Amino acid sequence: MTNNIKQIEDVGRISIDVFLYAGFNTVRDLKEKVSYTQCIQEHITEFEAENINLRKKILEFDTERAEFKCRIFEALKMTEEERTKHGTKNAKLKAIIKKLKFENVEFRDKFIKVE
Repeated sequence: MTNNIKQIEDVGRISIDVFLYAGFNTVRDLKEKVSYTQCIQEHITEFEAENINLRKKILEFDTERAEFKCRIFEALKMTEEERTKHGTKNAKLKAIIKKLKFENVEFRDKFIKVE
């Protein structure tokens, strides 16, 4: 029985030794640390929730960005098609102008001969 009492006392000493080794001088210190730890855990939970919301926003922005890239690509494609179309039309008009200038010179020469 004395042996059992000795074991119980040793357990008490170990607990107190561990308690003191951990830097707790009083039970109040321990309660403050536990309270602080709980507060930190609450902040972590809040930050995790905020992190989820921010990730959702990032996904939304990435989706919008992809849509804008698609729109820009389509606009550039249409612009290139219009540029090509107008370039072809301009080339035809330049050929017509060149032909008309040549005909104008011919008519001027004929007009000068008639006078």
